[in-house]
Amino acid sequence: MSEAPATEKTAMTAQSNRAYDGANPYLDFNGSGQLTERYLANPNVLSQFYGQVSANGTVQWFLTDNINSIRQVIDTSGSVLGAITYHPYGNILSQTNAANAPRFLYAGGAYDSLTGYDPFGRRYYDPSDGRWTSQDPLGFKAGDTVCIANAGNAPIAWLSLGPISVDGNASIGTGGPGLKVGVGIGTGLPAGTVY
Repeated sequence: MSEAPATEKTAMTAQSNRAYDGANPYLDFNGSGQLTERYLANPNVLSQFYGQVSANGTVQWFLTDNINSIRQVIDTSGSVLGAITYHPYGNILSQTNAANAPRFLYAGGAYDSLTGYDPFGRRYYDPSDGRWTSQDPLGFKAGDTVCIANAGNAPIAWLSLGPISVDGNASIGTGGPGLKVGVGIGTGLPAGTVY
């Protein structure tokens, strides 16, 4: 586990610090250094979250879909605390209890309420128009003629939300160790393609 390289400002005066377990957030601290949240995630992939534990010990479990979008938040007794429905590009269409919504929402991205974007590694995704805010690091080699498009502008038919790793491959984490499913970030392979 390593400390976050920077402090994240969540409002004009509030700030938080984050510790990471590999590439996944593990612990959140407030500006005073007090623990606020601990995240339970798959350590082998990016953005696959199972739950969170607050500083006072309250546990919330996440029920996710095939691209790691959190669809329901439940407590330890199995009671639904909140349910979320998304547009195919990631906008929230309905939410039953925003107070219980976790920070990680569409495809496991950390929703930023100030910008409305979902950060995925070093790139930000804008669900309002289904595009990344910066170009794909692979450029045109990724197989898409629009380097900021998500899933070739067809998110239902294609899978494209796995962040690019250092070696240029993407991993969305639905496969086991050494197995990658889909490709991600505008590469245009059908969802579920195993390579």
